[in-house]
Order: sequence, then structure tokens, then C-alpha cells
Amino acid sequence: MKCTVCRRGELFYLFGWGLMVTAFNSFTVGCVELSTTGAYSLLIAGVVVMIYGAYIKSKAKEG
Repeated sequence: MKCTVCRRGELFYLFGWGLMVTAFNSFTVGCVELSTTGAYSLLIAGVVVMIYGAYIKSKAKEG
């Protein structure tokens, strides 16, 4: 059974991935209508959230 910290890290990681996919969709396909600044902000936020989720998972495995 997984620990709650690992699961929380995975959820943050997946949420960040979802933000990045939404921003990429705005850039390429255009199904999601965002301004250019908003799309770049969403992309950067997705990267930051993914890094945070990976950090949480790595700290849980150490302890």
C-alpha cells in the first residue's frame, strides 16, 4: 500500500502534466482559447507543479 505522501506527490505531478497539456493544446490545436501570456503562464506553472510533485515523491522515498 502506498504512503499518502507518495500519492500526494503523484497527484501534484499529474496535475502539473494536465496544466502543460492544456497549454500545449492552446498553442497547437486551439481547442482551449487562452491568450499567449496565459498559455505561457500555464505552461510554466505546469512545469513548477510537476517539479514540486517529483520533489515530494523523492523526499518520501528517502524517509
